[in-house]
Amino acid sequence: MSEPFWEGKTLKELEGKRIRAACDEFAIEGHLTKGIPGTLVIEITNRFLGEVFHEENGFAVPTEQSRPTVITLLDDPDYDRIGDFDDVRAGDIAVFSNGNRHQVTDVDPEDRIIRLRAIEAPAASVWADDRMFAYALRPKPQLPDKPGLWVDKNGDLWVFAATDPNVYQGTRLRHDGAWAVTGQRIHTYTDMFAGDNAPFHPYNPEVKA
Repeated sequence: MSEPFWEGKTLKELEGKRIRAACDEFAIEGHLTKGIPGTLVIEITNRFLGEVFHEENGFAVPTEQSRPTVITLLDDPDYDRIGDFDDVRAGDIAVFSNGNRHQVTDVDPEDRIIRLRAIEAPAASVWADDRMFAYALRPKPQLPDKPGLWVDKNGDLWVFAATDPNVYQGTRLRHDGAWAVTGQRIHTYTDMFAGDNAPFHPYNPEVKA
């Protein structure tokens, strides 16, 4: 079983995240917000419901409820949410209705099954179908977020400059180990090729690109 999303997190790290709390009779969804000192509660359209987490030894711990409750993280700013089982692909994180999360390592579209690997036990894997599948999380590609030199997933070197706040245009300087005579240009906001070349990482002259 994968570690719960709150494992090793502080209340501050969980604050603002959107969750679903479900028991056998009902389920509610909302954002975690501060309650009394040392607690987090669920906020739904400016209404504050029961305590969900409290602090113990500096870390967030689920607060015991009157009936068994499953707490699920609904979204994460670093991931895209994939709701269609048929759209799942290798590299996604599959989330199931019981709250478990597993890395997807392979997809068999013909039989509509996916191979799962326990995140905490990489050597173990199992095939699974769409039973109990809730959704998948797909890491968003890292795009340049400041001017300067960046290296793409293929090792090509780019220089990016700001065109608008938080929007950057890049020119490829080196391709396949050779300096580019005519550099390809991409735009981090409008150009689909930016995502195709992701993830990017800042250029470090001490590390071979």
